[in-house]
Amino acid sequence: MNRYEAFHLLFLLALPVIWFTPGILLRRWQDKKLKEAKEQEQARAIARLYPKDE
Repeated sequence: MNRYEAFHLLFLLALPVIWFTPGILLRRWQDKKLKEAKEQEQARAIARLYPKDE
């Protein structure tokens, strides 16, 4: 394997990682935020339906 082939292989492996990793991380972050927001909204809705009498 010469230098050109090694360089080519490096780019073939590195570019998809560089391209897709930020998208995967951002999607997970957004999904987590959305899930937390839905859980908070559900908790508020339940609290309105069933208020605690103290």
